[in-house]
Amino acid sequence: MSDETDVFYFKLYNGDDIIAELLEEDENFIRIVMPFRFLYGTGDGTGIVRSTITQWIPLNDGMIVPIDIAKSDVIVGIKITGHTA
Repeated sequence: MSDETDVFYFKLYNGDDIIAELLEEDENFIRIVMPFRFLYGTGDGTGIVRSTITQWIPLNDGMIVPIDIAKSDVIVGIKITGHTA
């Protein structure tokens, strides 16, 4: 039995970079859960870009309730592959 999930990186037209578990998709929408957003900044004056990952929807239910995103809002979606322990 496999416990694999399909985790994707999405770049949205609004500028958000997110990773999430893809539940399903159809012709017009993708349905995701567990969405996280990347935040970037250089706030300390060194010029080094730092990234942080935070909840995309800042509500507890926003992590477990499926969210539909219109495919027209997605620039790119790439499956993240790798091995888990």
